[in-house]
Amino acid sequence: MSTPSKPAPEADAMLDADNRGVIAADGTPMARIERAALVLFAASGIDAVTTRAIAARAGVAEGSIYRHYPSKEALSRALFDAIHGRLYELVEDAITGAGDDFEAAVAHVVAVYCEAADRDRTLFEYHLTHMFRFGRIESPGRPDPTALIVKRIHQAMADGDCPRGDPELKAAAALGVVLQPAATAWRAVSPSGFPNRPARWRAPRWPPCAPLKAIFPDIRQSWLALIHPGAIP
Repeated sequence: MSTPSKPAPEADAMLDADNRGVIAADGTPMARIERAALVLFAASGIDAVTTRAIAARAGVAEGSIYRHYPSKEALSRALFDAIHGRLYELVEDAITGAGDDFEAAVAHVVAVYCEAADRDRTLFEYHLTHMFRFGRIESPGRPDPTALIVKRIHQAMADGDCPRGDPELKAAAALGVVLQPAATAWRAVSPSGFPNRPARWRAPRWPPCAPLKAIFPDIRQSWLALIHPGAIP
């Protein structure tokens, strides 16, 4: 009698990835809904995705989505806010952990974004591609990681650790140093450009790409060059 073949490691990895939640506990039906929505929203944009497609990919009834969220827009907004809040906590810890050392703060914040992108590419891609849609909407009480970076740059200017200028512009340019390499790396490995647009709704096979941590020194130096040109030898 033949022994059943074991699933390929990639299949196991995809299954595990599909069970990771954003707000819900991993492995729960709601976590599968959240992960399915993330993948499809990142791939095709919120407007092009239906709740029926989300339910089909998650392996649940469409009505299950509406038991938790009144609409697709509410689901997409909740996912963005949760990711935004998580980044805020990571950036806050990074800045606090650096103390008064501005260059250390820069290094820690760059590491936070690189690690977040490498840890969960789909989650990071969704947040990246929907910053304009949700990031500009006033949301009372929603923590903003960018505001923390702006505040730290402003403090560095006041302390003489950074040349004076527009802290918001410096923060936006510096964040682009992390986000653009991520977009470029993902576009380079996707035949259809960025964002990825898989042909199948079910379990798209994300092609591998080099982790951002591999180019961390370059990203850190680029951050410093934009924020504090005098710090670069």
